[in-house]
Amino acid sequence: MRFELNIGGTEKHKLGFRWNQMTGSLRISLDGSTLISRGVQLSSRNAASLPDVPDSEKWRVWGSEIELVQRWQLDVGTQETHHVRIEKERPTWLAGLRSHTYRVYVDGALVLSRRGY
Repeated sequence: MRFELNIGGTEKHKLGFRWNQMTGSLRISLDGSTLISRGVQLSSRNAASLPDVPDSEKWRVWGSEIELVQRWQLDVGTQETHHVRIEKERPTWLAGLRSHTYRVYVDGALVLSRRGY
């Protein structure tokens, strides 16, 4: 999944998001500069090690808890600051082969929602 989003009115920024569903690699950029980057991820994070994850966002299977919704948050801008939250929600079974839901919130308002690979 790839998308770009323009953020700001007078102070404009371009937010980029790239997620490789098969490898779990991630890149979040702002104005072409990488802010968050993660290489190949072989498994989902174990939600049991994340006490702040609500039960509705955990999947219990074979004695493990898997995090279903991942979130990344950042503040964009200096004079015109906006709080951005990106969410990726995975399905439970065969997540690498099924589409995920991606949502972007700016200042708490949903500005982009996509479903895909």
